[in-house]
Amino acid sequence: MSTAMARIGELEVGQDLKFERRWWKFERTGWILLALVLLFAILGYLGPGPLTKHVAGTRGGPLWLEYHRYERYHAPVDLRVHIGAVAARGKELQLWIDREYVDAVSMEDVEPQPESVELKNERFVYTFKVSETPRTAKILFQFKPNKFGKTPGRLGIVDGPEVRFTHLFYP
Repeated sequence: MSTAMARIGELEVGQDLKFERRWWKFERTGWILLALVLLFAILGYLGPGPLTKHVAGTRGGPLWLEYHRYERYHAPVDLRVHIGAVAARGKELQLWIDREYVDAVSMEDVEPQPESVELKNERFVYTFKVSETPRTAKILFQFKPNKFGKTPGRLGIVDGPEVRFTHLFYP
């Protein structure tokens, strides 16, 4: 250890300049890492934010969905489904989500409430009543993730268009 004694007034103070320089580098590295974590949080990489918002499908098309790509494990997650007027014609609307995706999450709520939910061909089919022809229909799926990692999903209208999307659930 190369501690030199310096005299400041009547006091003798030990100092190790080599150690001090290493400590300052370590401290600056810590501040930079903290700033990066804060920046990622603000941008949304640690939860919902402006850079994680994503649209699957064509906005204004027959079927599109809004969601956040990066979500926290066991935190509430929303899938906002938009269905164009052409796809929402008739007295009922049948929307499906693939079973693999539904197995990776715990479905909490669907708004509006479907008339029925069935499992057909490895897909959960939600049937909604349509009382009048709307310009667009909006359906909100709320759930909580059951697993970590990348989770692909597919959602579509029975005998109609489908969209693919991917979530990354992290602790």
